[in-house]
Amino acid sequence: MTVRDQKAAATRQRILDVARDLFTESTTFTLDEVARQAGTSVQTVLRAFGSKERLVVAAIGTIREDAPARGEVPTSMPDAIDQLFDDYEEIGDRVMRVLAEEDRIPEFAAAAETGRAQHRAWVETAFAPGLHAARRLPGDPHRRPPRRRSLRPDHHRRPHRGHDPLRAHRAPIVRPP
Repeated sequence: MTVRDQKAAATRQRILDVARDLFTESTTFTLDEVARQAGTSVQTVLRAFGSKERLVVAAIGTIREDAPARGEVPTSMPDAIDQLFDDYEEIGDRVMRVLAEEDRIPEFAAAAETGRAQHRAWVETAFAPGLHAARRLPGDPHRRPPRRRSLRPDHHRRPHRGHDPLRAHRAPIVRPP
């Protein structure tokens, strides 16, 4: 790698770091502000990333870099909960911002879907022992019986005789003048 390539890589990393921080902590994310804080020009930012959206997507890709490692599966339920809360504290604001914009920016939608899949897989693995323990097998004396359901499809919609659950709420609203 030449000196020029090293400087370009360092500039790109500086831009990414600034973009990630601005995206997380600021409501005004502009290329001018990214360039100013990175000590470069808007043209350099655009040359490196192509567009504001691509810059943000690249910055989103680095969100997990400074978050707590999730590679190891916790050994206990309290450890899993602690790790989950630590993760939410660290990257929760960034994730919420991506989710808020995913309908507007297709790249955000792709990043959000990848994040959802990774999160689901981790939760299923980390909480598997507790989930398995919660599902009791038939024949287990502590297993709760399943809820009975009516065979009539409209049963849930019919009020019991003489019982109007909304009567108490309607009375104050509909008073004769």
